[in-house]
Amino acid sequence: MTTTRVEELPDVRSLVDLVRTGGPEALDAFGPAIDELADTAAVAGFLGIKPGSVMRVRGRTRADGRPDFPPPDRTFGRSPAWRYRTVVLHRAGMPGQGGATKWQPGQSGRTSQPASVAARTPRRRRQPAGGKTQARASRTLTAPASSPSRRKPAGS
Repeated sequence: MTTTRVEELPDVRSLVDLVRTGGPEALDAFGPAIDELADTAAVAGFLGIKPGSVMRVRGRTRADGRPDFPPPDRTFGRSPAWRYRTVVLHRAGMPGQGGATKWQPGQSGRTSQPASVAARTPRRRRQPAGGKTQARASRTLTAPASSPSRRKPAGS
């Protein structure tokens, strides 16, 4: 079984950090593997997401107007293809956790809500074990009282 050159690449997070510290020329050290064309499934595997997520993200743009995913380098019929270099450079330029931020290694990506926001957030009401509210439960559990016969007397 032969190994492809792409399997020799480090994970995308390491490559993005390398580009941020050393510039785009730092990817030249990964030779021909970084410049191979990859289809949607291969790019998704490289990024650690599902192929459907790649297709969904392709059509989105950020609030500042930049695309969430780079345009394909080539298209074969209706199938897009990207170079791994293009994907890494795009990820390195993204703001937030995907790009240059004040995030430091060792920090978690989550931030806790301030107490003022948590206090304003309404809590969900707990429902009884049956999943119905008290009013519904009383309506469904009580049987209607039997009404007396309303027949008219025979001679009236």
